[in-house]
Order: sequence, then C-alpha cells, then structure tokens
Amino acid sequence: MRSWSLVAEVVAETSAQDKLIDQLQEELSRYRDDNDRRIGRLEDAVDELTSENRAYRAFIGVQRDHMAAHGIPLPPWPEGLPR
Repeated sequence: MRSWSLVAEVVAETSAQDKLIDQLQEELSRYRDDNDRRIGRLEDAVDELTSENRAYRAFIGVQRDHMAAHGIPLPPWPEGLPR
C-alpha cells in the first residue's frame, strides 16, 4: 500500500513540475516574441534615421557647394562632426 501512495505522490509531483515547465516555456515564448517585435521596431527606426541622416548630409553638401560657387565663406566644420 505504501508503495502505491509513494507512486501517487511522485506522479502528482511530476505533473506539477511538468505544468510549471509548460508555463515557463509559454512565458519564455511570449517574452521572445515581444523582444523580436521590439527589435524589429528598433531596426526600422535605425533604418529610417540612417536614411534621413544621409539626406541631410547630402543637402548640407549641396549648400556648401552653392556657397563656395558664389564666393560665400564657408563656416568651419563643427569639431567632432564627421564629414
């Protein structure tokens, strides 16, 4: 009799552990999905800002060329700003 009681306890404990493992795996899956969406949004933002930055840099080049072509003195390039 005692062995059946012990078996029942082990089965119940194993079932509880399996349930907890399943819950943790579901939680981890949700976390990974949320993280993937967050990374996707950040990558989209970086791509957009990179494109915008290139456009501004090109426009600055056009302005500086125009100034140079018309004899307008160019202001010094800001220190620490890449060319």
